[in-house]
Amino acid sequence: MSANVIKFVEDEAANWERDKRVMSSRLAGTSLREIAEHEGCSIEDVETSIVRQSGGVSPNFRERHMQLSLERLDRLLRAHYTAALKGNYDSSVIYLRTIEMSGRFLGLFPPPQPDAPLDKLKPIESSTEEIRSVLDELMGRKSTIEGQVVAQQDGDNA
Repeated sequence: MSANVIKFVEDEAANWERDKRVMSSRLAGTSLREIAEHEGCSIEDVETSIVRQSGGVSPNFRERHMQLSLERLDRLLRAHYTAALKGNYDSSVIYLRTIEMSGRFLGLFPPPQPDAPLDKLKPIESSTEEIRSVLDELMGRKSTIEGQVVAQQDGDNA
């Protein structure tokens, strides 16, 4: 397992101030690329600043981020709702994706299931049980006679 190395520049006070500006810009919805251009640094430096500022995701930070994201999604919904009703395809797609995203944020959709629901109804035979079944058939322990029952006629003595 490798650790992420967070680089510090010589002037820690200036670095701290930049980290605060980067974090507030990011929380305001500015993209990483825009922040990097504004601060005159790389996108990697911006990401490093965010890691230093957050130190981990606290419940308070998570709640603020979710609240901010939901507000943005609400703005998108309002902006595209009328156009979607008028038949604008792009607005309809954006509107539906926005609804789906807000539903995921709120936990309204269950996580994807790896198996189809009907797969759980089938009995699952382990590889050991499969091998045992084949060996039993080879040894004659599972003898099944397949055929039809036929009524005997009076003239047959067989």
